[in-house]
Amino acid sequence: MKMRMIYTENAQDIHARSLCKAGKIQFDGPAFYFEFTDVTRTGRQAFERLTREMIFEIICGADSTWLLRLIDPQKLLQSDPYDDFPDLKLCLSRMREFFKGRKQANWPLRHGMLNWGSGPLIMGIVNVTPDSFSDGGKYNNVDSAVEHARRLIDEGSDILDIGGESSRPGAEPVSREEELQRVIPVIRAIRRFSDIPISIDTYKSAVAREALKAGADIINDISGTEFDTDMATVLREERCPIIIMHMRGTPRTMQDAPEYRDVVAEVYDYFEKKIKHLAALNDGQIILDPGIGFGKRLEHNLSLIRNMRDFSFLGYPLLTGVSRKSFLGHLLGLKVEERTYATKYVELTAMIKGSAIIRTHDVREAAEARAIFRALF
Repeated sequence: MKMRMIYTENAQDIHARSLCKAGKIQFDGPAFYFEFTDVTRTGRQAFERLTREMIFEIICGADSTWLLRLIDPQKLLQSDPYDDFPDLKLCLSRMREFFKGRKQANWPLRHGMLNWGSGPLIMGIVNVTPDSFSDGGKYNNVDSAVEHARRLIDEGSDILDIGGESSRPGAEPVSREEELQRVIPVIRAIRRFSDIPISIDTYKSAVAREALKAGADIINDISGTEFDTDMATVLREERCPIIIMHMRGTPRTMQDAPEYRDVVAEVYDYFEKKIKHLAALNDGQIILDPGIGFGKRLEHNLSLIRNMRDFSFLGYPLLTGVSRKSFLGHLLGLKVEERTYATKYVELTAMIKGSAIIRTHDVREAAEARAIFRALF
C-alpha cells in the first residue's frame, strides 16, 4: 500500500489534487489529507476502524484508491499501533513521526556541519561558467570566482554551491575535463581561507569525486544520479550528503512542452523512489530539490511552490531554488536583472512552507528574508 500526504488550506483543492474523486466536502479549512493507493480488503477494514475511532474521516474510497482526512492528530499519536494490519502500521508510524515534530539531527561534514536547527540555511551560487542564465561569464576565472565566494560568505552564506556547467534551458553539455578545470582550482582556493560547507553542482561522478578530494562536502546532482549511474558508487564510497533534483529530460530538452497530470504527485513519487534507492548508500543524508524551472511550465512551478509543504512528510530536508528564474519573468514581465525583489518574496514563501535550504544568487537579500522569517515564526 502506498501513501502520500496532501496539505491544503482549501478543501476544494482536493478535487484537483487527489486521484480519488470526492463529492462535496463539508469541512473547508486547513487540513492534512492522506491518499492511499493499492489498498487491499484488509486495508479498507482498517480505514473503517480508524473512522470509528474518530481519527480520520473517509472522504472517498473506490476499489484500491482511498482518501482520508486527519481529524485529530493527538488521537493519532495515542492510537493503537495496528499490529494486525502490517501495511497500515508502517503508514501510521510515518504519520506519528511527522506529527511528533521530530527534528532533523545536524549533519557533520568534513568542513563544518549542516545545522538544521538554526533555521533555513542559505546556499550562495558560484557559477564558474561562461553561459549560466543569470551571471554567466561574470566569474569565469579563478580569481573572480573566489572573490565572489568571499563576498557571498560575508553576506551570510551557510553553504557555497560551485558549478562548472550551465544547466539553463537549452544549455549544451561540457566535457568532464573542462568542468574539472573550472571548478577544482576554485574549491582549492576557497579552502585556503574558509571551512564553509561546499557543494559541487555536477551530475558527473568523476567531477564529484575530484571535487570531494579538493575540499567539497556535498554533491548537488540535477539528475538525481540518473545521468551517471556511477554517482551511486561515489555516494557509497564517500558517505557524503547528496541533493537530488527532479527534472524532465536534460537541460537542452527539458522545456520542450513538459506535461504532468499532477506535478506535485509525480515529483513526490520520484522522491520516494530515489530515497528508497539511495538512502542506504550515505546514511540517509539526502536533500530534496523539486527542480523549479527544470522541465516545468509556469503553472507547474507555481503548484510546486504552493504545495511545497507536502514534501515535508517524506522526512528529508527540502531545498528551494527560485533565484531569478524565468517563471518570475513570465509571471511579472521582468528581465533577469530585475527579478531580485520577486526572488526574495518567493524565497520567504518557501521558508514559511518548510524549505530547509534556499539556493540563491542574492545572498544578502535572502539573509534579510530569513531574519524576517525568524522574527515572525
